[in-house]
Amino acid sequence: MIVLIILKILGISLLSLLGTIVLFILLLLFWPINYRLSGYRREEEPRSRVELKLSWLLKLLRLTYVYPGQAYIKVKLLFFTIYRSDRPAKKRKDNKPGERGEKSAGNKRQTRKAEAKAPKEEKQAGVNHQEKQQAEKKERRVNKIFARFRNIVYTIRRTYDRMKRGWADISAFLGRLSGYVALLNSEEFRKSLALCATQLKRIWKNVRPRKLRAAIRLGTDDPRTTGQILELYSILYPFIGPNVVIYPEFDRQVLGGEGYLRGRITLFILLWAAWIVYKDDNIRKLRMRKDSKDGRQ
Repeated sequence: MIVLIILKILGISLLSLLGTIVLFILLLLFWPINYRLSGYRREEEPRSRVELKLSWLLKLLRLTYVYPGQAYIKVKLLFFTIYRSDRPAKKRKDNKPGERGEKSAGNKRQTRKAEAKAPKEEKQAGVNHQEKQQAEKKERRVNKIFARFRNIVYTIRRTYDRMKRGWADISAFLGRLSGYVALLNSEEFRKSLALCATQLKRIWKNVRPRKLRAAIRLGTDDPRTTGQILELYSILYPFIGPNVVIYPEFDRQVLGGEGYLRGRITLFILLWAAWIVYKDDNIRKLRMRKDSKDGRQ
């Protein structure tokens, strides 16, 4: 009976631990991660501030990234800070000054011994310096002639090798280019491109900001450049709406403003989209065709 009770307790404990792990994995996959990005830039002072906040599971786990001139990362669990990058690291202990002095004294003694052992050789008088100089001049002339001949031969050979390699590279490039053109015109590539576009749209719907507000004061030295920026803003206005407002300045150069955006990210959607792309038959066929071409080359 005691053995059965112990086995029962162990089984319940293992099942509880397994259930906790499975529950944590499910929460990590399906519970969204909320993000908030805010910042500002002042006109009167060249100062900017960017702050990124991530929270998960009803703000049980929070991560903050602040860039006020010196960036740091802070991770909090409940009310406890478990990591902060701007905390000073522990200083390592250096060697004691006495040990440094002993090492330097030992090095000096070794240097003196090496100098004492060095033999003092005297210069011996050579044979006639004039005859030696004439022989050296003749040798240098012969060496120059042979060196010029070798350079000419080496230049011709190198030019021929470069032309040969260049033609081989051009032929290989044309072969690869024709293969890539055929690959882009294939049915597998079109289906794979459509699948990737669909999955990217799904990912964008998941990670796109739910709220966006920004007010920007912008001006350049050239009024024409400012006008071109406003023209681009008018093109993007149907997508961003009144959430982003630009106040132009045509008579001075200025860049300032403030804004924020927030949204959420679900890991399961990202992983599921990546899995669909990875297991797609058309993409697998494209990878096989590319690997076979690379193997032949």
